[in-house]
Amino acid sequence: MIVEQWVLSGREEGRQEGRHLGGKAFAIEHILEVLNERFQVNVVAMLTPALEAIDDLDVFKGLLRSASAAEHLEDFVRTLENCVNGTQ
Repeated sequence: MIVEQWVLSGREEGRQEGRHLGGKAFAIEHILEVLNERFQVNVVAMLTPALEAIDDLDVFKGLLRSASAAEHLEDFVRTLENCVNGTQ
């Protein structure tokens, strides 16, 4: 009985981790797509490491809004740096 509960608990944790990682990958992909489309610059190599350093899916929501609204790529990069450094 205890082993069964432990196994079921491990499975659920694995599912939650998978959903989180999938959501993170989805968010990163869409942020980069918006930036590439808006600014006609391939920013994947430049921004992917900073985006991958973020674990909070709510931060990604804000970054997606920022990517859509930023007047210049540099504005988005500043916002991203603030998120990574914990100042936003």
